[in-house]
Amino acid sequence: MPRMPCRLFVALVLMAGTALLSCGRSGSTPPLAPPGISSVVITAVGTMNARAQAVAVQSSDQKVVAAGSSYDGAKNVFALTRYNTDGSLDAAGFGTGGIVTTAIGTVDDQAQALVIQPSDGKLVVAGFSYDGAQNVFALARYNTDGSLDAGGFGTGGIVTTAIGSVDDRAFAVAIQSTGEIVAAGYSSEDTGAGIRSRLALVRYKTDGTPDNTFDSDGIVILDSITIPSSTGAFALTIQTISAVDYLVAAGFAHIGAQDEFLLVRYDLNGNLDANFNSTGSEPGVVTSAIGAINDRAFALAIQTMSAVDYLVAAGSSYAAGQSSIALARYTTAGILDTTFNTTGKVTTAILTDAAAFALAIQPDTKIVVAGSAYNNTYSEFVLARYDSTGSLAGSLDGTFGSGGKVHTAITYGAEAFGLAIQGDGKPVAAGYSQAQLEPEKFTLVRYSDTDGSVDPGFVTP
Repeated sequence: MPRMPCRLFVALVLMAGTALLSCGRSGSTPPLAPPGISSVVITAVGTMNARAQAVAVQSSDQKVVAAGSSYDGAKNVFALTRYNTDGSLDAAGFGTGGIVTTAIGTVDDQAQALVIQPSDGKLVVAGFSYDGAQNVFALARYNTDGSLDAGGFGTGGIVTTAIGSVDDRAFAVAIQSTGEIVAAGYSSEDTGAGIRSRLALVRYKTDGTPDNTFDSDGIVILDSITIPSSTGAFALTIQTISAVDYLVAAGFAHIGAQDEFLLVRYDLNGNLDANFNSTGSEPGVVTSAIGAINDRAFALAIQTMSAVDYLVAAGSSYAAGQSSIALARYTTAGILDTTFNTTGKVTTAILTDAAAFALAIQPDTKIVVAGSAYNNTYSEFVLARYDSTGSLAGSLDGTFGSGGKVHTAITYGAEAFGLAIQGDGKPVAAGYSQAQLEPEKFTLVRYSDTDGSVDPGFVTP
């Protein structure tokens, strides 16, 4: 079987209860050709294992914030960096030299998601922390200068939540219009016959305490009647319908012999929304088979066109000997949108074993995804852009890169896990890169919103 993209492989082993693995390229692996471009931003954070998993743009000043994890010499910790619009670290205004690290548990902390509170610009980071016994949901909230919101959120700016007794991990976070914070991921249980994961959501009040109006204890777990095996969420968004917020999570469901895209919509009380896939076997739950095996949605966004909201999920699907980028678009009712590539689904092969880990909607409603692909020696940043309307909906945008695709070789291996659109429409992808015989580092690339070329105005000084 060909090599899987790193985050897809990690997600698979996580569901099996295996420890996190490193997917960086070997320092002794020779490149096919000298890789690397000058117009990138590369930041050493900690001593090793520095990977940005998410990126966001501050609306007030267009500064770029990346969040992920790094090794501090003793353990992996939450890590954040903030950049000015030219790619230089915001050394004067954020943390120490533009970098913030936060230890949460005693053994291992992994930040996976980032959201900026629209009310005050504070940064909310979600992931998981291992304390020697099990992983638990972990959230940290930061003031705009990078200091922990010690007086307003949890204990010293940090909140941890154990859901089950085996393994709990948050991969996504969102903020409701009323300020509540929702984290999504999975919680594993021991069934007696083995370990299975279940999609899990936790809602917090603005001060970080559990919101007990959400299923009585602030926690919702998908105990599906139609999906007896594992489920999990990697993405979360807030969908507003008739002025009411609904929570939509996307990830995977293991059905039969394969994983399928999974979307689940909840109301504000934590109940499955019966109007979502109302004619399905389990209203509120949607599953979609894309390829032959290993269909997983890692990203989710709302696309609004002509006052109608669509849900777009992106991830990876395996078929015909390799993994490809996979997209699916759904109506507000939770039905595959057949105006999108006639089936509601589309797959895109880029190099070998490609996957989309992030998704954004441009102001013109075009869909941009970011992720990684393998060039048979090392992995590269990849982006793809799709048209959204008319007969071209679901087709690659030929004005972007080469036939709608862009792949960027950076040092000796790189993968993009986050994507955000700046106010001028330019996409910013974030992840990691690894030079030969050097540790992984935070890596960001900004692209032109017109043709997908790398922006030379965003570069490490």
